Order: sequence, then structure tokens, then C-alpha cells
Amino acid sequence: MKFTKIAAGLMAVSMMAAVTSQVAFAADSVVLEAEKVTAAQGEDFTLTVNLSGVSASGVSAAEFAVTYDASVITIKDVAAGSIVNTDSDGFDEVSIFKADFSQAGKITVSYGTIGDNWIAADGAFLTITGTASGEDGSSTAVNIVPMGRPLYDGATDTIDEIYVGSLSSDGAVSNYDVTATAGSVTIGDGGEQKPLKKGDANEDGNIDISDVVLMNRVYVGVDKVTAQGLANADIDGSGKIELSDSMNVLRYLVHLVEEL
Repeated sequence: MKFTKIAAGLMAVSMMAAVTSQVAFAADSVVLEAEKVTAAQGEDFTLTVNLSGVSASGVSAAEFAVTYDASVITIKDVAAGSIVNTDSDGFDEVSIFKADFSQAGKITVSYGTIGDNWIAADGAFLTITGTASGEDGSSTAVNIVPMGRPLYDGATDTIDEIYVGSLSSDGAVSNYDVTATAGSVTIGDGGEQKPLKKGDANEDGNIDISDVVLMNRVYVGVDKVTAQGLANADIDGSGKIELSDSMNVLRYLVHLVEEL
């Protein structure tokens, strides 16, 4: 019976996700947002992916993946969050939450319910537990992305959207517009952030004029950077981004100075 319930729950997810490529009623917008956390090297961390914007129609199914840098963190467990009810009461009320992290660097997540166990409020959708296994000062983005599985067995087309939806009692499917906000895990003691690459304000791995532009925008108050971006951009160590910092990066770019 347990296998039958699990199969029914997963079938619900698969069927509803497949409908996203066909005709479905548009629902409201929801946000899936991963936290940004810091953990000491070798220590465990907990990171929550929150779901917000749930409408009165609720959420009956979801399917997406979470990607990360496996050289920085090691995943130990992925559990359903507080808003996910996985209790099942007979065949008419089946709920399943399945998270597979057997592939390093990727977690696939499927949730489906039949009956009255749908998600009815905002809150924690899932919780990731892992170990900060990389070097001190390193960091990884935690991205929420489409799962990318085949539309159906044998299909060459894949589901290329993050799916969150609801299924009414009359069988009408509503798909939420989903905004995914990445989180991060940074390895350190939670104290002063260390620069990973001086001058790389936007954290794209390069030092170029876009970093100078961003630093000037931050200085005049029309943009922001992450804690890591601030550490990278604070060339003079003042604790904030100033014109002198962007000028130093510009001098570096035109080869007036050899290093930052």
C-alpha cells in the first residue's frame, strides 16, 4: 500500500507538470527563495527554501531542481518544510515529497498531493542540511532551476520551467508564475567577510568596467551588492564602497597599477 501511495503521488506531479506545456489556467505568482547562510569550515549548515505568494487555490504539486558547487558543500539530507503535509489517509488523500541528492551538485525535488493536503500558506518548502566541505572563504550559489526531465517516457522534449501548480476538484490545472531567488552558502566563521577576488563587485569572476559601474551605483545609493561583493569591492578596507575604490579598480583596468 505504501508503494501504491508513493506511485500515486509521483504520478500526480508528473501529470500536472506535463500539462504546463499544454493549456492551463494562469494562476498568481509565487516566489521560491533560498536562504543565504554562513558555516565554519567542516561544520554543518541548514538552508531553507521558502515558498511565498500562495493564493487561496493552494499548491498541489511542484517540481524543480536545486544546483550548487559540490566542491564547496556536501549535502547530507533534504527534508520537507513546515508547510508541506506528507500525511496520507487512504488512497483518496495521498501526499508525497521526494528529494534526490544522489547526483553531486544537483537536488531534484518533486511534491504532489491528492485530496485536502495541499499547501495553503507561505513558509518553508524544504530544508537542506549539509557540510561546509570546501576551503575557508569559498562560497557557492544555491540556485533554483527547472528539473529538465523528459516530458514523458521516451520524449526528447524536456520540462524547462520551474513548476508550481494547483489542481481543482473538477480537474482544472492552474500554473503559478514562479520567481526563483538564489541563495548561497559561504564558508567562514561568520565574522569579517574575506575578498575572494579584489575588484569583482558583481561576483562574475572577472574584473571589468561593469564592476566599476556597479561600485559607483552603490556609492550613490541606487544599487546594492552582496556581503561578498562588498568585500571584493572594498579595496581600501574602509568597510564601505567609496569613489576611491572604483577609481582604484579603473586604474587597474587601464594598467596604471599592477594589482589591487
